[in-house]
Amino acid sequence: MLKIRLFPHEFFGLVSYLKTQIDLIEEVPLLQRSIQDQVLLEYWQKARLLNRVPSWRTRNPRQSYLLPIPVSIVRIAHQDMQRAELHTFAQAALTKLDQALINLF
Repeated sequence: MLKIRLFPHEFFGLVSYLKTQIDLIEEVPLLQRSIQDQVLLEYWQKARLLNRVPSWRTRNPRQSYLLPIPVSIVRIAHQDMQRAELHTFAQAALTKLDQALINLF
């Protein structure tokens, strides 16, 4: 488990990106999904990130907060986000994922 320090706007960028991906994954029949997609979907369902959005909105935008994320999810999101066109906040979140992976080694 990695604890990634995110500013609220980075959290929103990550959640926005993941929500878009999850919407696409859910359209694919179960047996046709990749293992990575299935792992990401299961994390999304268990982590309930959308339920956390209201509390993150009330947080100080100039302060960063820890978000625990499994290493597998960080690696999947990092790999997928590198190939996608990202808006500014999602790009900032990708930078934090990149830093977290580099710091592992």
